[in-house]
Amino acid sequence: MEYPLRPVKEEDGDAVLEIFNYYVENDMAAYPDERVGREFFEGILNQKKDHPFYVAETEDGKLVGWGFARPFHPAKTFQRSAVLGYFLDREYTGKGIGGKLFDKLVEECRKLGIDNFLVNISSFNTGSIGFHEKRGFVECARFKSVGKKLGKDFDVIWMQWFIRR
Repeated sequence: MEYPLRPVKEEDGDAVLEIFNYYVENDMAAYPDERVGREFFEGILNQKKDHPFYVAETEDGKLVGWGFARPFHPAKTFQRSAVLGYFLDREYTGKGIGGKLFDKLVEECRKLGIDNFLVNISSFNTGSIGFHEKRGFVECARFKSVGKKLGKDFDVIWMQWFIRR
């Protein structure tokens, strides 16, 4: 099955939130411990500004994943760097959708002159850590026990991938 990608639309907000809120309530992949609302989606739209934000759909149009890039820092001196984030409907993991989103985000970011990519991941999210390691990311920082969710302390791991020109 193909999972076409397209730029996010305002009307995708509810589906984006549904996917994210699953991880909020059931997993360590999302940091909040309470469901987020429309303001969260609006915040991503505002934060990303001119950076890519894509959704993945089934052939019949069901939104099954999303990913975006946002500036690492607002200062112009950091415009070569972006933070990536993505979430998939739990029933659609392991189907190559995350890799497609990753590749599309990197492709679009490269057009913007971005060659330095960062992600931050909960230490309990071993799947995401492995996903990024396979793509050349390396751990560059670890903040020990900075979060607590579902009764467990967790580290936040920052990983980085730099494309040599």
